[in-house]
Amino acid sequence: MLVRKLHSKAIKGQGNQSKANQSKANQSKANQSKANQSLIKREPRSDDEGSITPLIVLYFIVIMSSIFFIANVASMYIARRELITMAEAALSRAAQELDESRYYYSLPSIVSAGDSQERTIPINCNDASTTFSREIAAMSFQAEIEISKFECDGENLSASLSESSRLPFELPIFNTREFTNHVRVSVRSIYL
Repeated sequence: MLVRKLHSKAIKGQGNQSKANQSKANQSKANQSKANQSLIKREPRSDDEGSITPLIVLYFIVIMSSIFFIANVASMYIARRELITMAEAALSRAAQELDESRYYYSLPSIVSAGDSQERTIPINCNDASTTFSREIAAMSFQAEIEISKFECDGENLSASLSESSRLPFELPIFNTREFTNHVRVSVRSIYL
């Protein structure tokens, strides 16, 4: 009987120990399941709500401001290049106004430019001025181009022009709606 009691106590001890191990295993599984659920589905806390919204708004404002600035600077640069191209084309056309009396009845003048000497073709300044004004008027279909100065010395032509253009994106914050380009272009008539 004594052996039986000891044996039954030993079996009961093993049963209690296996129940404890089993409850620890169940508790571990429950904790692991809760951890997985918290990774998968996180409940928002009251202090987390809307924390990304100001960041998105700030990035949006920075990106849009950058786009507006870059577009306006590119527009100014393109307008300036177009004005220079128009002025050069008009001056090249005006340089073709030959002063026939000087060309046919006198010797061409020799201009010393540094080490090289160039023979120049005489230009009729009155006709060149008229041709230049007419060419600029014909080319200025988008905006009005103002001829600030036109100079002619018989061999060289130079002109100063200005043009006002509107910005593609107006900046009411800075009260900027248009810009003005000023260019100076010159040309020399030489024998080739």
